Amino acid sequence: MIEAIFLDAGGVILDESSFDIAKAEIITNIINKNKDYNINEYWNDTNEAVFRFVSSTYEYVLYKNIKNHEKCKNALIEFKTIWKELKMEYKPMIGLEDLLKSLSKNYKIGILGQYDASLVEFLKIQKLDVYFSFMETQEKYETTKPDPRYYLEILKNANMKPENCIMIGDRIDKDIYPANVINMKNIRIKTGIHKNQEPRIFIEIPNYTVESLSEITNELIEEIDKNGFNLDQNLWKRKNLTTAST
Repeated sequence: MIEAIFLDAGGVILDESSFDIAKAEIITNIINKNKDYNINEYWNDTNEAVFRFVSSTYEYVLYKNIKNHEKCKNALIEFKTIWKELKMEYKPMIGLEDLLKSLSKNYKIGILGQYDASLVEFLKIQKLDVYFSFMETQEKYETTKPDPRYYLEILKNANMKPENCIMIGDRIDKDIYPANVINMKNIRIKTGIHKNQEPRIFIEIPNYTVESLSEITNELIEEIDKNGFNLDQNLWKRKNLTTAST
């Protein structure tokens, strides 16, 4: 029985679209110091990184285009320095507050992402922290995604069993795969630069896939709880339409 729902940070709690655009501009400018390179090439390389399930897309783009090891290392340091100085502001995903209000009535809500304590501060400023039961963040743990042990540690500290929880995330490699490994049900939201990522093997298949947070309802959680893996999404949509029309 589902008792808790854990949310990924980027792409679920936070809208990272402005982050992605800023990263594209910074990386393109850095590579241009070594060779001619434009923003279209950056996005093509990023799509390639997503297709290849690379953990860090911007590092992949740098490494692909700056072959010299020392120059690439310095380019990565330069990027991280510029990025830190930008101090990009967090922005909540569209529909986040409505989702939290709805789901928190029936389930405990937690965070299962890679952001630090600044995420918690943001949620407090937005007055969204009241909907969360578990708010531990990455800096408290030595492991991280996609290591399933990170999931197990988070759930252990929340006193929750994997089979009684659902993970909501935007990435197959970092969110869906580790959830499946530990028998934690999951929902994938197709958003951001990883929206075109596709499962390669059975254990990477999400229980359910949505296009936006508004599609995640208490009824959907109940349906996933009953059906588990390989939920017939077309059947669910037909049932939803039938219910809505009556």
